[in-house]
Amino acid sequence: SNIGQSSVSSMQMFQPSCVAFRNGRTYNLMGNTIFCTNPITGKVIWKYKIEGDMEKMGGTLSTSPIYSEKHLVTVTLAGKVLVLDLESGALAYERAIGESVRTPPVMEGGKIFVPTTTGKLYCLDTGMDDLNGWPMFMKNNAHLIN
Repeated sequence: SNIGQSSVSSMQMFQPSCVAFRNGRTYNLMGNTIFCTNPITGKVIWKYKIEGDMEKMGGTLSTSPIYSEKHLVTVTLAGKVLVLDLESGALAYERAIGESVRTPPVMEGGKIFVPTTTGKLYCLDTGMDDLNGWPMFMKNNAHLIN
C-alpha cells in the first residue's frame, strides 16, 4: 500500500524512477520533485515539484523522466503530461489526459505516446519537432539511456 499498488500485476507494471544522464547533467524524480543536478558536485541546477498528495496516491507522483534534444517529458500519476525545458526546468507544454499513468511514455516525431493504468494508449501530437529519440520503453532497442 505504500507505493499505491494492490496486486502482483500492478507491481509488475510499476516502474520506479530511473536516473537519466544528458550533456553532463542528471535528471530524476525523487518523491514529488524532478531534479536536474550536476553529477560531479551534486549541486541542484533546477527542480520541478509535481502536484499531488504522495501519501494519499501512493508511490511517486510521476513517471521516470525521458528526454529529447531540448526537453524532458514526464506524466503525472493523475494523467497530466508535462514537457519541461532541459536547461531551465520551465514548463514548455502541458496536457491533461484524465487517466492514471504509472509507466513512462515514449516519444517520436513530435508525438508523445502515453500508456494508462486502464490499458488505454494516448497519442499527443505536440507540434514540438525535437520530441524524438525515445521510440520505446528504455529509449531504444539497445536500451541505451545515455
